[in-house]
Amino acid sequence: MKAWLFTEVNSPLELVELPDPIAGPGEVVVDVKGAGLCHSDVGIIEGPGLPWIAKRPIILGHEVGGIITDLGEGVTGHSIGDRVTIGYLKPPPWGPGLGRDGGYAEKTVIYEDEIIDVPDNVSLVQAAVALDSAATSYHAVHTVGGVTKDSVVGIIGLGGLGLAGARFAALTGATVYGVDTNEGVFAEAERLGVTQTYTDAADLVQHSPDVVVDFAGFETTTSAALHAVRQGGIVVQVGLGSIETTISKQDLVLKHVRLEGSLGSSQEDLKAVLGLISTGVFTPKIEQISFDKIGEGISRLQKGGLTGRLAAALD
Repeated sequence: MKAWLFTEVNSPLELVELPDPIAGPGEVVVDVKGAGLCHSDVGIIEGPGLPWIAKRPIILGHEVGGIITDLGEGVTGHSIGDRVTIGYLKPPPWGPGLGRDGGYAEKTVIYEDEIIDVPDNVSLVQAAVALDSAATSYHAVHTVGGVTKDSVVGIIGLGGLGLAGARFAALTGATVYGVDTNEGVFAEAERLGVTQTYTDAADLVQHSPDVVVDFAGFETTTSAALHAVRQGGIVVQVGLGSIETTISKQDLVLKHVRLEGSLGSSQEDLKAVLGLISTGVFTPKIEQISFDKIGEGISRLQKGGLTGRLAAALD
């Protein structure tokens, strides 16, 4: 099979030919039909994300949609031909693309207890990107943030994750305000249900949000979120634009603010997102590229400026 291999920090992925994987006990082989390109892979390639992977060299790619083509011993709940994606259960280092070889390949191996079945009317490319760009946002907004129809919500960072988070909050019936330094995303945010947009997170203070979800995570955004959120509100931290930040302990303590970190999603979150895609009320913004353009796609992620999600589609 063909695969994109990561070997050295600050070196481009290398397109190589490798033996097809074999399913071990409790595993299935999946023919990859969709592979989402995630910015966390940039962190791995550039070095800061090396602790996230269990080995080198490794085939990256942790967002996978595909078709089961082989069953290992003991697999009883799935059959060859099933359309599947991955919902992580195992602790760090996680599944394909992090703990073991992943989806930037024509085939990959996953454990049966990681499998999430994909509805027939959801494409395998959509299913692939749902894991990170959608389910991560759903988890932050609903599972951690507890957003309801009566909530006032601030979304900081209107990239792929933030736009998805804004949409999920709006679908619940919440009043949503968005923040991004790139005004070019404002029209899309408003189309997805954002009531008003700003270029400065400090502007959220006038709305006293019940929940602020920070998908950017830069020095000023975290502190601005704590300052803007209402007394007793919740700030959910997702983005890691800067590793360290300075916050006002006065805002945190005197306002009784709850500051929560949010990482990834649960299988239930992913199932909920796939259901929303299936019913048509949520559609991930995807730019499809061919498998042979994955290396080029990673370079585009490194340069920044993308508003949707890149995903490789395999025949």
